[in-house]
Amino acid sequence: MGEMKKSQARGIWVEGERRIFVFREISRYGSKPWTIGAHFGPEIARGDVVRLLLSAAAGLGVLCVAILCAIWLARTTTRPVRRLADAAGQVREGHLDGLAPLQSTRLRELNEATTSFNSMVEGLRERDLIRGLFGTYVPEAVATAIVEEHGTLAPQSAHATVLFSDLAGFTTMSERLQPQEIVDVLNGYFSTVVEIIERHGGVITQFQGDAVLAIFNVPVADANHAENAVRAAIEIHRAIKGRAFAGQILSCRVGINTGDVVAGSVGAGGRLSYTVHGDAVNLAARLEQLNKEYGTGTLVSGATAERVSTIGLRRIGEVEIRGKTEKVSLFAVE
Repeated sequence: MGEMKKSQARGIWVEGERRIFVFREISRYGSKPWTIGAHFGPEIARGDVVRLLLSAAAGLGVLCVAILCAIWLARTTTRPVRRLADAAGQVREGHLDGLAPLQSTRLRELNEATTSFNSMVEGLRERDLIRGLFGTYVPEAVATAIVEEHGTLAPQSAHATVLFSDLAGFTTMSERLQPQEIVDVLNGYFSTVVEIIERHGGVITQFQGDAVLAIFNVPVADANHAENAVRAAIEIHRAIKGRAFAGQILSCRVGINTGDVVAGSVGAGGRLSYTVHGDAVNLAARLEQLNKEYGTGTLVSGATAERVSTIGLRRIGEVEIRGKTEKVSLFAVE
């Protein structure tokens, strides 16, 4: 049986016009090979080219539209994401005051994230406001702990140092001053005392008339609580010496003792206050009163003195304290 060769194509010119001739040679019929083929005019090729060009143009148009849509979608997505990331960075650094609410977006998922973020920021602002308001009436460390513990501080036992301070001659001074003048004197004095005590790691738990009760090592741990309490007392004396508060020259007495205390929220119903209890507190108050007898400014107990190594103390001796069965070692701060 004869063979049939592959088809071939040639371009030929016929009467000045180029035509395409497609042919194939067949040798299976007869003794001589046959050549069969067909020729096409240029209009056939032009039609295919035109259709190809139209298809390419349509594809290019679709590609351009897709690119534009991708750019728009990228900008629509990245801008709010970038704003969200920048705002989150400000929140992480604690910059809430100048943080404006994030604008809503057309993308549902991003819009939900933006709404949640704005709600979170508002909640953080309310938390800071509550903490700030607490800080006006209770120590900042206590206010922070109250917020973190959802409003209640469980009793906490600790070995701590108690500082009790009182103004000398305040009762006599109050008799000759008007109520507003007394308030002005106390506010100026307390502002000075509080700043010093807090700078040394102490926490004010009570203002009792002209007296100040402070605790060191509760609720914030402080390995050098005894020494810091004594340093605070020394600085308080230096700060008020010869200084007029609302026109009044003041002097104070300080008693310091170290021992076991219980600190926590005390009160009834919705009226609670943070304070400390224990014999160590009572002894600090007794030592403050003993300054009158010894003509001293600050007295510390032996329990405090044995924890203080870098401050000059003068030993007074073993003294009897009202309410104590055993004598107490007494030291004066030089």
